[in-house]
Amino acid sequence: MPYTDQDICNFFIKKSKNTEDSSISEAKAWLLTGRSLIPKNFQIQLQSYLLEKRQKNAEGCARCFEVLFRMFPMEIIEEVNEMANAVKAVTLSTVKESQEEIFLNKVFNSLPVAMRMEVLMHRSEHTPILLEKCQSVLLMVKLFPDVVNQHGGNMLYTLSGCDADVHSPFRSHLVTELVPAVLRLCKNLQPSPALITLLNQCIEYYVLVDDEQEKDDTENDTRWEKLYGVVDQIGAILNWSIAPFFRDAAHSTGSTNVEMLLQSLCVAVQHRSHYTPTELAYIAVVIFLRCITAYYEKLSTSNICKFSGKEKTKLTLVEAFLPQPTSQQRNESPDPNLAVITTVSSNSSLHSDPSQLLQYFHTATKIWQLIQSLAGDRLEKEFFIILSSMNSLNFEKWSVFQEFEFDYKTYVGQHQIADSNRTNSLVKLVSMYCGLRNYKSAAECAIKVVNEISTSPTTPTGAIAASPPVDLKANPFPRSRSISGTFSGLSVTKQTNFSFFNCSSYATHSKGYLVPQRRVHFISENKSEVLAYAVNVLIQCFQSQMDTASSQKDDLCIGHLITLLQLEWYSPPADMLLTQILDMIRSKGAFRYFPYFADFIIEADILEQFMALGSNQNSANKPIVLDIFSGGNGGNVSGYTENSTRRMGTRGVERGAKNDFKLCMKKQMLKNARENLESLIIKFLTLNKVDIMTCLEGR
Repeated sequence: MPYTDQDICNFFIKKSKNTEDSSISEAKAWLLTGRSLIPKNFQIQLQSYLLEKRQKNAEGCARCFEVLFRMFPMEIIEEVNEMANAVKAVTLSTVKESQEEIFLNKVFNSLPVAMRMEVLMHRSEHTPILLEKCQSVLLMVKLFPDVVNQHGGNMLYTLSGCDADVHSPFRSHLVTELVPAVLRLCKNLQPSPALITLLNQCIEYYVLVDDEQEKDDTENDTRWEKLYGVVDQIGAILNWSIAPFFRDAAHSTGSTNVEMLLQSLCVAVQHRSHYTPTELAYIAVVIFLRCITAYYEKLSTSNICKFSGKEKTKLTLVEAFLPQPTSQQRNESPDPNLAVITTVSSNSSLHSDPSQLLQYFHTATKIWQLIQSLAGDRLEKEFFIILSSMNSLNFEKWSVFQEFEFDYKTYVGQHQIADSNRTNSLVKLVSMYCGLRNYKSAAECAIKVVNEISTSPTTPTGAIAASPPVDLKANPFPRSRSISGTFSGLSVTKQTNFSFFNCSSYATHSKGYLVPQRRVHFISENKSEVLAYAVNVLIQCFQSQMDTASSQKDDLCIGHLITLLQLEWYSPPADMLLTQILDMIRSKGAFRYFPYFADFIIEADILEQFMALGSNQNSANKPIVLDIFSGGNGGNVSGYTENSTRRMGTRGVERGAKNDFKLCMKKQMLKNARENLESLIIKFLTLNKVDIMTCLEGR
């Protein structure tokens, strides 16, 4: 019976193993004889390679590996991967390599140069692991730069579009190491659609990557400089006329400041006939994405911002409202020729440099407006095509863009009622509803905001506050608002506090009142600031009622407005509103705000105004009836009761009532001299929600 090739193979392999321990030369001879008889047998060729490997003979191992690779490339995938991993460990890894890896690297270096390239290419083509593909190509780039200059483009293009996960190690290696290396070494790259795919992958990575992965960039955030370089290089390969845009902009302006980049972009758009829509759109996309990303990061307390949606922003953009000087002007829109005032919370623990936040927000806003102004233009279409093509970005549902889009609408005053479904922030809803003049919804949300800051350490902007829950009987706020003014020898100083009415940026009319002008403010989680904003909106809501409410309801609305004005006292708008209110009371001849007045009106200036009002007469020379205090028998010191018609202000009559009224005012001052005004306002809003909402019915 004739012997088969496998029988011959088994015989020589057995003979070799039996003699390996006693005589390595004899063991090699047995295998050499077997290879000469059956040269195409995989097993005997593999055993020759493994024998040389066990003997740590790098050159002999390389010769056997070369034969195996030429004859059986698919059968030795495991050996190819082992060698490629060893080369990677020695060349790319920062971890100390093992002795086995050092030996296999020597075997690799003993192979002909062409064979080394083929081994790495084979590994890249047949491994199912994307990271290994990328590392193999990167090894070729580092080890054989001259060869890669001829074929690097094709190797790089095979990796384009392979990975959908922007946070994967593969994407990190591809974007931060492989793409820059190939672009630097390969001088003859030809335009290809794959370059656009690679450009999109680079943009996605640098926009979405967590800053923690960019260890070198924490101080100056150089990831954007890297992206600018990639865009310029790929643009040059694609024959963009505008390339190198970012390098030229840096040379002409001395920096890559986003405002300078915007200026260069605007000039290019004005001369867009010289450029293709695609290249202009890519430049606009990169600058816009940098701005909204940096804006989102600057809203956060930390410089490290995660886009997972779990970390809430610490600053929230809202619209602040200023009372109008007269009832005739109350429905006037702010002058569109006046710039929107933008202010930032002075809470320094949140923000070291507010100018950066404003710079990124305003630049992003201008780019967004520029694109919208080109509606129907090919540039506008390309801009949105590029953004939608980046699958990892998922632009329309991206939390960073949604934050900017909502804030942009707040800034330009373009909210619609449907936007209420696009935010979970109560403070933003308060701002939006008030801007839409939906005062009932605005007031309802504002009171919810106050309820939250009074009962929970979580503020309405969504993040965790540092201070404990509010105790209405104690001083829960970091600032202490005290009473100001003089009354019967009592002198109390007043602390200067945050105010939405006292803003030096407002324009002033020649008549002295502040010109209607839109203002947006980045509000912090500081409880005093949040309360001040809720009151700002509620003042706007109540002022809208001053001409529409009827009789008794009118008194209640006016009284509530006076209560809230205390938080903005003293400021010119608050003084203007109080003057209007007092004129209305004089005109009507009566005012009923019992029992709220005694419970919640404590500002000395306001008390003095009512003291003077009670001593005056109206235009019909009739005494003004003030029903604001409880009398000794359940009546009203300055007003009237069911069993009494005595009225405060009648000359020479019921002089005792006047004295009682003055005594009540003095007691009011003394009783509340140590009251914390903010705690008092919170108490007022939380206990009287039903009355407040009744005043705003139908608004």
